[in-house]
Amino acid sequence: MRGALLDGADLHEASMRGALLEDVSASGARLGGTRLARATLSRANFSSATLQLANLAAAEGEGASFEAADLSEARLVSATLRRGVWAGARFERANLSHADLSHGDFRSAVFRGAILTHASFREADVDAADFRGAREHACLASPTLAPRSGPSPPPPAT
Repeated sequence: MRGALLDGADLHEASMRGALLEDVSASGARLGGTRLARATLSRANFSSATLQLANLAAAEGEGASFEAADLSEARLVSATLRRGVWAGARFERANLSHADLSHGDFRSAVFRGAILTHASFREADVDAADFRGAREHACLASPTLAPRSGPSPPPPAT
């Protein structure tokens, strides 16, 4: 599916496990419950897409855009999606355990209730991101999740 145009498509609960989705454009697509585990997503465009409950476990790639996408309750466990654009994305109750999301743009993203155990946001821009209620607050105090500027993240839970 390399380079396919899927803008606005309804791919609800589709199975694309291990698919090569480099340079795919699925802007505004409905991908709720879609299985994208182990998919290659380099330079893919999922801006404003709906990916609630999607499985992106162990997905990989660089430079993908999920700007303003809804990834509520999505599973990104062990995903390696570096240098992505996630500004304004919603990760409410999503599981990002062990994900490598380094060098990404997460400005104004919402992580309420998300699981961030051992997730890496090294050199990521998290300005104005909302981490209220996110689990593993210890990650928020680490240098890998410190905002480049602006207010400090909340202190670790005790």
